[in-house]
Amino acid sequence: MTSERMSPVDTAWLHMDQPGNPADIVGLMVFDEQVSHTGLAKLIEERMLSDRELGGVPLGTLRTKGSG
Repeated sequence: MTSERMSPVDTAWLHMDQPGNPADIVGLMVFDEQVSHTGLAKLIEERMLSDRELGGVPLGTLRTKGSG
């Protein structure tokens, strides 16, 4: 696994994340037609989970539950 420097914007989001004030990023997908569960899972996998940055974990920042 390789590592790369986080952008200043990503670093700012990381530092804002606190137990009482999570820096969550939320998305909304709008479809013209009804999408099956399988179809939605495939779209998420193809469009979001394939992005390296969305699947990354900042080095040295892993917290365990209650370590806040």
